[in-house]
Amino acid sequence: MPIPPASAGSGSAAIPVARTMPSAAAIAPTPAQKNKLKPLFYAGIPLVVLIAAWLAYRYLAPARPKFAPQNMSITRLTDSGRVHGAAISPDGKWLTFTQHDAHQTAVYVKQLATGSVVKVVASEQGDLFGMTFSPDGNYLYYAYRPHGQAQAGIYVVPSLGGTPQLVISNSSSGPGFSPDGQHLAFIRSDKKNQVIVTDANDRDEKVVLEESNFLYRAQPSWSTDGKSLLLTNLTFTQGAGELLLQPVSGGSPRRVPTVDLVPQAAFLPDGGGIVSVENGPDTQFSNQVRYRADLDNPPQRLTNDLNDYGNMLTVTRDGKNVVVVQSEVTASIAVGDLSNPDRAKPVTAPSSPDRDVTDWTTDGRIMVTVSGRIFVLQPDGSGETPLHTSGSAFAPTACGDGRSFVYSGYNGKEIHIVRAELNGSHDSEITSGRTDWLPACSPDGSWVAYFSHDSGSWALMRISAAGGTPATLYPANALTNTPSISGDGKLIGFQVKENGKLEYVVLPANGAPPTHRIELSPDSDMPTMVRDASGFLYVLHEGDIDNLWLQSFAGGTPKQLTHFTSDHIYAFALSQDGKRIALTRGNTRQDAVMLSNFR
Repeated sequence: MPIPPASAGSGSAAIPVARTMPSAAAIAPTPAQKNKLKPLFYAGIPLVVLIAAWLAYRYLAPARPKFAPQNMSITRLTDSGRVHGAAISPDGKWLTFTQHDAHQTAVYVKQLATGSVVKVVASEQGDLFGMTFSPDGNYLYYAYRPHGQAQAGIYVVPSLGGTPQLVISNSSSGPGFSPDGQHLAFIRSDKKNQVIVTDANDRDEKVVLEESNFLYRAQPSWSTDGKSLLLTNLTFTQGAGELLLQPVSGGSPRRVPTVDLVPQAAFLPDGGGIVSVENGPDTQFSNQVRYRADLDNPPQRLTNDLNDYGNMLTVTRDGKNVVVVQSEVTASIAVGDLSNPDRAKPVTAPSSPDRDVTDWTTDGRIMVTVSGRIFVLQPDGSGETPLHTSGSAFAPTACGDGRSFVYSGYNGKEIHIVRAELNGSHDSEITSGRTDWLPACSPDGSWVAYFSHDSGSWALMRISAAGGTPATLYPANALTNTPSISGDGKLIGFQVKENGKLEYVVLPANGAPPTHRIELSPDSDMPTMVRDASGFLYVLHEGDIDNLWLQSFAGGTPKQLTHFTSDHIYAFALSQDGKRIALTRGNTRQDAVMLSNFR
């Protein structure tokens, strides 16, 4: 179903908003009433005001329910196992969700009381995300990025179906509505992350925050008084991330460091606290739901199990129900020849959490990570052995000296590059930046390439394997998967996002100008240079099916290497000689669930 273009002239369609306000005449006192009230008004205003305020607080203000996680219940709202996003209506009567069917995604609405389901947006290729009901529940808003395009837009459709209309171009999130429904906020990401507030009728946009850090692209949450927005950041400064309280009027936000990563946080609409999804050592690096009484209090557990609860949540107006997507990944490691990866055979049993392959050692073992720990195993799946690391460890790659490896180590406040011996005899931090991430070790083991955010934006860096002063190779927004180093150590390949498009860049290891720049599909992932530097591999996402492709640096049409008809590719790694490949493949069962009775 084609998405209709924006209306002529403004480039946007008007946003439908329900308004119900009493007239001034209906609530104004008559002249006679005014005269009778004057003596009392002037003589007793201090006492009357104090008594009225106390009575209102004592007897009329609704009591905030206390946090009681021991009473919480979890109700499954869908059962297809293919739900990728969900949202609850403010009154709690309707659920919207996106569901993948092979290569396409559609948007559905379910009436929770009866269980009836209607498809409101027909199946499309691309990303459908950020669903939000209008405050009156009559309209459904969502973000949509067509397959092969870099930018998403925000669309609106009647909650029971109709013709979608584009209302906001170039958005990286769905919208968050103000308490009165008259304004909405969203995130736009290009060279910088911008938080934008717009009037729901005349579309007058105002940038209230520009952020160079990694701003999570979940719809902003409004405070109950409509004066502030709650956002989340990835920083690795005083912790893994931040909660941001941004004034709607503009100015600097209040920054509250968080120990764990927080993909999304939202105010409970009744003012009773904050709910969030958080990921860190305390959650075994799965997204779990947490509760805060306010920004000054630490998070408390709502969920604490082996499932993952995604990176999006919505809350009913009464603050009593939270809807998230519960995920369970089941994956195994397959190993085969790069010349025919279709025939790669599983060497481990399906398990959850999955083991992501990251590299091969020079003696032919496979490096994997699981829940912040690093292991090695033989190509037949046997002999799994943990490697000694300090703190939580991620993204390891082997050095060509056959003795050492490097990884990203999180010490609870910052993330540094660590060099360690495979025999466990020694490890040491070789960088000291706040956020040093995704290292790749050279074939001779003498230097390391990695990404850093110390300058305020991402940059590709190079440092001696013994430590010292790093050199900047490429200053760009280059946060991606681990950079690739050619087998001869002369070239480095990595992904960047510049001027609104993704590119794979190859440059000499000494930092000379790039030798190749190749535009990438927005649906591609994990670009990795092959060892002989003739091209790069990447994963192409098409709905719930992933396949491996090869793009030659000589140009031409990409070549499809695998022809899988099911499952995702969560990770892959090439052997040191470039002849073998290991893949983490599997599927994710995902359904919408509702958390209730926790307060």
